[in-house]
Amino acid sequence: MGLTTTLNVTRCEEGYSSAVITRRKVNKAIITVYFTDESMCTRPNEELKCVKSCPPEKTCQNCDTQFECIDNATEICKKECICKEGFYRNNKGDCVTREMCDEAMCTRPNEELKCVKSCPTEKTCQNCDIQFNCIDNATEICKNECICKEGFYRNDKGDCVTKEMCGKIKSIYK
Repeated sequence: MGLTTTLNVTRCEEGYSSAVITRRKVNKAIITVYFTDESMCTRPNEELKCVKSCPPEKTCQNCDTQFECIDNATEICKKECICKEGFYRNNKGDCVTREMCDEAMCTRPNEELKCVKSCPTEKTCQNCDIQFNCIDNATEICKNECICKEGFYRNDKGDCVTKEMCGKIKSIYK
């Protein structure tokens, strides 16, 4: 019969990880098994980091947003599983590349994900011939939205169609 001792190390100096150390005596031999914080992050392209509330983790929704974190120098960081550099958390909780973000978010044909401001508005069949003059929106923060690709216009059904198809009533996509 073996004897098992488990030691939880939770306080660590800066730069060191916490660990769970399990020692088991089996047939007069002592087996030591280390489980570190890194084993907490089980999804691909994740890593454990000590992070503050600002900036938030990069996600598919905020990947083009620039965050300005004001006065969080005194905030204590918390260890969390975040996406590795170059990866973004999608709506399923996975860490994916930027290209995979765009594909997953914009599911209709001829759509793409772009960080856009309120002006100019998305080109639609109703406004396809209007020239927008956007004044003083340089400080406005853009938001990621699925918009029609260049040369396509949003129709009444929400589809992205060519200008020639704008007069058609029936949706061409289900």
